[in-house]
Amino acid sequence: MSGGATVGPSEEIYVVAKGGSLRFENRVFSQERVCNLRVHWVNNQAIEIGYSARSAKLEGAANVGGLGVQTKWLGRDIASGC
Repeated sequence: MSGGATVGPSEEIYVVAKGGSLRFENRVFSQERVCNLRVHWVNNQAIEIGYSARSAKLEGAANVGGLGVQTKWLGRDIASGC
């Protein structure tokens, strides 16, 4: 997805029930200009999202629709452009 010429590409992660429809309220992560995105289910009610970027813009824990979401900055990756 992109917001046009003034906004860079973004990565978005949605969590939906099997067979469910993708809806905006199912989005648990959205960030521009990231790379090396890694998603790991910790258990049935929590995921960990790791990403590389020029700076740590999102880091910490949140609860999104009953799902625990932990974001973790993995540092810069100059070779990948972030």
